[in-house]
Amino acid sequence: MEVSRTIALSAIALCLGIGIAYAGEDVRVAGEDEIATQWLQLTSNAPLGYPAEFADRGDNVCLAMGYAINNDGTTSDFSLLGSWNSATGDVEPVPGYWGAFAQAGANALSHWQFEPRPGVDVAGTTYTVATLGFQGGDPLSPEALREHCQVDIHALVAASWGDQQRSRRVAERERDRIIGASPIHSPRVDIRYEPAPQVAIDTDSSPRR
Repeated sequence: MEVSRTIALSAIALCLGIGIAYAGEDVRVAGEDEIATQWLQLTSNAPLGYPAEFADRGDNVCLAMGYAINNDGTTSDFSLLGSWNSATGDVEPVPGYWGAFAQAGANALSHWQFEPRPGVDVAGTTYTVATLGFQGGDPLSPEALREHCQVDIHALVAASWGDQQRSRRVAERERDRIIGASPIHSPRVDIRYEPAPQVAIDTDSSPRR
């Protein structure tokens, strides 16, 4: 069965969106090393599929992929929060490079399944991060590769929430300025808070024709 997901290639876009729920305590945020205290992972971490279009480069690549664990233990809301490769560091070497690896990372994460640990109340969504490594022609140790992409998810979400609050205040002041400039028959001004554009991806791992 085809599984469709959305991945935000802008880390800020997803964190601003998740930040609203985070501040309202509708979404729990847990670091990668904290997940095991709440959830049991039912699936094994299968080897990542190295994107075929970049296999000839042989780069070592790591990603920090944000994702949500839903009430039923499925995963969703994948986002690229950090990336590194052995050729150019965190700079994208060619167009489409990060997108291809993010697609492969989302493909893998979409098959992960969790269940709450016995005796732990985890009602509600948990937002977390996975550090994924793709080994190239001259492999690094998994630990050394992961070190290039590890992120503090709590700090990232908190910072994004603060940025959103500041942007909201600026927009509200601008709205008040426009309305206040024409006190008689002043039109209603609605300020929209749009997230950065998102890229829809298909996480179906079956071969394409």
